[in-house]
Amino acid sequence: MDALKAILVVCGILWSCGGDQLGCAEAAETLAKVNSELITSKDLEQLVLLSGDNLQAESRSQLLTRAIENCLIRQFLESRGVAAPVELVDRQMGLVEKILAQEGDAEATLNRLNVTRKDLRAQVSLPLAWSRYVRQVVTADQLREYYESHQKELDGTRREASQIFMKLPAGSSDEQVRQVQEKLSQIRQEVLSGTLSFAEAAKKYSESPTAARGGELGEFTFTGQMPAEITRMTFSTSVGELSQPFQSPYGMHLVQVTKETPGQLSLEDARPQIWKHFEDQLWSQTVSRLQSSGQIQRFD
Repeated sequence: MDALKAILVVCGILWSCGGDQLGCAEAAETLAKVNSELITSKDLEQLVLLSGDNLQAESRSQLLTRAIENCLIRQFLESRGVAAPVELVDRQMGLVEKILAQEGDAEATLNRLNVTRKDLRAQVSLPLAWSRYVRQVVTADQLREYYESHQKELDGTRREASQIFMKLPAGSSDEQVRQVQEKLSQIRQEVLSGTLSFAEAAKKYSESPTAARGGELGEFTFTGQMPAEITRMTFSTSVGELSQPFQSPYGMHLVQVTKETPGQLSLEDARPQIWKHFEDQLWSQTVSRLQSSGQIQRFD
């Protein structure tokens, strides 16, 4: 299992294809029918297996939803004659072979996991084929327009911010959320009126360890360093201003943006992130359209 996880982490695979590519006909339990293809319990087993620990927490129903989406996308790509570039698939499979060889006999490892090279090749091929499709339909103008409208998120701009944080109990009611939000709104007014500085208010009210240093969060870019909710609010609030209270999975926050350092990354530097945005966006839109027009039966 460890060898296969390493392969799939390196290859970035979180996919299942459904249909005969994963041996649907051999499985005992049929879970869904997507147009003319069956998805079975074997597909879900391999979906989890071929994604390491990433999907372990998902329910059977959630896994089946993923498998259906992946099957729809594969059918869509096949109907348009879009396939992964053979040389890229071969390159990824070469990486797979090298990693498997480090664990001993590659064939024995695959047999033990009930995974064939055809299974792995299908897993490698689908994301590469989808990337190829997206690059066929998204124009250079769209890439540039997205970069220009999200430049501070993409060019490495750094912002400095401080927060006041209040906890919300697990499973908080709407009334509990409202009360905490109202409390933070009152604190916000105290700061705006000059009764307290933001740092003084953070030391007095915040329930985060950052309270001791006046709520300072430090400097960060848009991606990868802070919870998404904090990042989005920080980058949508003007420098020197206070946000409105907002909720995250951790509780309720109030943020003050204190400084901005312009980024230097160009459109070319940001292309990988922009392509990822369009891949995710078009995936969701295409799945929604295919679900509306296709014939999908679930038996779970």
